[in-house]
Formats: sequence, structure tokens, C-alpha cells
Amino acid sequence: MSKLRLIFLIILIPTAFFRCSTESPIPEVYVNFILILDHHQVLNVPGNSIFIPTEGYRGLIVTHGFDEQDKYYAYDAACTYDPEIQGATIEIDGISAVCPICGSKFSLMLNGYVENGPASLSLKTYVVNYNQNTHELVIHN
Repeated sequence: MSKLRLIFLIILIPTAFFRCSTESPIPEVYVNFILILDHHQVLNVPGNSIFIPTEGYRGLIVTHGFDEQDKYYAYDAACTYDPEIQGATIEIDGISAVCPICGSKFSLMLNGYVENGPASLSLKTYVVNYNQNTHELVIHN
């Protein structure tokens, strides 16, 4: 075996086994929820959000985006810094969300992106399908 091949294998094998993970630390929970927008008029305004405590791991935050008229986002309300800490449920703060425990701030308009840490991972997102005919959001994973 040539030296070049050996060096390549020495570099490649550890890299394949020890890649950094960007998977969410939030435990997987089944989400299949229908939100009737007629019952939540606040979501008719782009930039507004609501908290639904009964869905997701620590609740859901549903946001009406600015980018398109009928674009909605859904995030798990668990802080990605350490979701196991009691009280690490993020709170809506305008177009951002803040963890009251660690102070991490997340953008509700940019896919849950971290605005400032100590969290380094974005919020866990869920799929949102908007039915224009029934004014319903189907939120699922």
C-alpha cells in the first residue's frame, strides 16, 4: 500500500466515525396538530406568534412569517442549549424567542436561528402546511 493511500485512510476513517452532529437535542415526539386560524386571529398579522403548550416536547410556537403572505413556521419551545433543564421553555419576545434560563435568543422569522447563545443550534422545526380553503394549519413531523 502506498504512503499516500495510507495517509488518506488514516484521515478518512476517523472523520467518518467522528463527524460533528447538528441533530437537535430535543427528543422526538409525535406531532400531528391542526390549528384553525379563525380561532387564533393574532396569526393573521405577519410577525405575530402564539404558544401552544399541549403539543411538541415543551410546547409549540407558531409564527406567521414576513417573507410570504401565507407562510407559517412552527418550532418546539424547548431551548436547544439544554432542553432537560426544568423551565427551559422559550418565551415569545416579538419576532424572537428567549430562554428564561440560559438567555439564548432565537429568531422566529429565520427558521429558529440562534441570534445569541449560549445555544448554538437552531430551534427544532416542524412542517407546516397551510390550507387556504379551510384556514387551517397542519403541523407535523
